[in-house]
Amino acid sequence: MHSNNTLKNILYVMYYFPKISETFILDQIVFLIDRGYDLTILAHQSTDESIAHTDVAKYNLLDRTIYIKRNNSPLGFTLNSRIIDTLFNCDVIHAHFSKWPAETALKLSDLTGIPFIVTTHAYDLYYNPDPVQIKKICTQARKVITVSEYNKKYIRNIVGNDSEDKVEVVRCGVSLGTFNKSRKKNKDINEKIILLTIGRFVEKKGLPYSLRAFALLCKQHKNIEYRIIGDGPMRAEILKIIKMLGIRDKVRMLGQLPREAVLEELSRADIFVLSSITAANGDREGLPVSILEAQAMNLPVVSTIHTGIPEALENGISGFLVPEKNIDALVEKLDTLITNENLRVKMGINGRKNVENHFNQREEMKSLEGIMQMVSTFAPRMSDRQNQTVKRMITMLSTQSHTAISEKNKIIMKKDEKIKYLKKKNQELQTFVNRVKDSIPYKLYSTLVKSFSNSIRRTHNEST
Repeated sequence: MHSNNTLKNILYVMYYFPKISETFILDQIVFLIDRGYDLTILAHQSTDESIAHTDVAKYNLLDRTIYIKRNNSPLGFTLNSRIIDTLFNCDVIHAHFSKWPAETALKLSDLTGIPFIVTTHAYDLYYNPDPVQIKKICTQARKVITVSEYNKKYIRNIVGNDSEDKVEVVRCGVSLGTFNKSRKKNKDINEKIILLTIGRFVEKKGLPYSLRAFALLCKQHKNIEYRIIGDGPMRAEILKIIKMLGIRDKVRMLGQLPREAVLEELSRADIFVLSSITAANGDREGLPVSILEAQAMNLPVVSTIHTGIPEALENGISGFLVPEKNIDALVEKLDTLITNENLRVKMGINGRKNVENHFNQREEMKSLEGIMQMVSTFAPRMSDRQNQTVKRMITMLSTQSHTAISEKNKIIMKKDEKIKYLKKKNQELQTFVNRVKDSIPYKLYSTLVKSFSNSIRRTHNEST
């Protein structure tokens, strides 16, 4: 908590880090570090992925990452000294996804007075949605960022029009400097026409539909190949479909790839396809970054009329949009592009212009930075002495040792002894809290008292 009013320190809260499919978060982190901010990552856990993007090592991001240790406190995890020190140098908390990360950011904000913002994407909004929880997060966050106008409308329907000004659309965007490789414009007629998909193997990506469309196209075109980047829970099912359709010699499953390899695949591809659908469990897309990256690399795109995708792709200009699950429409539009090289080139050029004009990552990042700077003005500004006082209070609260009774003593101690013990500990806390009442800002004092009260109530119930 700085003594001046400039944004310097940012805490990113997320479930997994690093995660190879979440390049949009990695790009934000790298941008903010390059802009001179001190950024720390608080993550629920790491992943078991064997590969990672080079920026993770280049920026020593694992050294910036704190992995939580869960406990049964109201916060849900232990506030160790490193987390506490991070909080006391923090100007804004940014949670990615509106479930666990946003809940954690909200609790930390309640505890410290540090303002928080949350970025919502897709899975966190649409898979098994909890409108009450979404409304609570959106109401208490200083700003809610989302990646599409479609998402913004969805959030507004849950939260209500009163919170409309709180919700901001900030696109993930594309690094125009990174995604800028020149592509061949005149291919030898004997060369293969390559279709490419990038995405996790989950239902909403609609891979079974693009595979079935590709199988029909193979009957008309001998010189086509389908390359797929990604992995996920549907891998076995996807392999089974490929075998059943008899297209194993035409499909290349590339697995998860780092960005450099993805760029190479985009460079050699001719058409990008992503047949997204609304999954049976309600999960759907936000605005797939892969569609933007493909356009930035001068690729025409065939995708579906689904959530925010029509905001990213100009139908008939930079590609084609078809109804969800419509295999015949996919075949028709893909066939049009396969047989018309000039159209592929023209749509690819239009796609690049679309990204340059509307999805420039640097401009979107500046919008995010501006939001953070504005929100950081609400962070509590305290002296070193006040910092130390509040740090002590938070440390006491995080350990919960002030009220908790050990499992062993729960059995040994009689009920009246437990009540007497709890009253004594609670009185000690109350005395300390009252003593520092005039030493810290009133708002921060109020949030800490609220946190203490919740902790005391919970541990009293558990112990008795």
